[in-house]
Amino acid sequence: MTIQAALLKSADLSSWIDSSIHGLDIPSGDREAMAAALFDQVHEHHKAIQLLLKSSLVGSAFSLVRPTLETFVRGVWLLRCASDKEVENFTKDKISEKSFGALIKGIEACPGYDVGVLSKVKKEAWSAMCSYAHGGYLQAVRRITPDQITANYSEDEMLEVINSSSAIALLAAFEIFSMAKRKDLVEAVLERMRGASLTPE
Repeated sequence: MTIQAALLKSADLSSWIDSSIHGLDIPSGDREAMAAALFDQVHEHHKAIQLLLKSSLVGSAFSLVRPTLETFVRGVWLLRCASDKEVENFTKDKISEKSFGALIKGIEACPGYDVGVLSKVKKEAWSAMCSYAHGGYLQAVRRITPDQITANYSEDEMLEVINSSSAIALLAAFEIFSMAKRKDLVEAVLERMRGASLTPE
């Protein structure tokens, strides 16, 4: 698939998520509201990655993959795992001292996440995500060419960023639709995941 085709597909996904979320009713407690707000931020990051890639600001797009995943994980943890006290602390801008790995471990004790997908992503891609997000070697080396300093990212790498951010956006949509008790939309997400080979066999 070309970058242009992948971006069109990603934009179509964003439009579908936006139109599907519009008007949904979700519980209004702090736990649900904070989680939903983070899932909404995931969708904004997803759209920002599209815009950055369209504008050839590739390094900045790559730097958003880590916060996209991190924001999703924190949202799921708040919704499914955090104690009432931890939720209260979050509303006071006191971020949990639990490590990212600990958040994932808690999430993967929950039904639906117990297949270990998040821990696999952390094991295989977290170091790279951090390097891109924090101006590490992987970000720097992709701006060095034999003749000049300029962006030099491969199409395969850009496709991976598009596909990864779309997968996280789908997962965030799944959580919002689940909160709204919309089984039809939950099934629609699962169908899209199956179509993109994003669900375990």
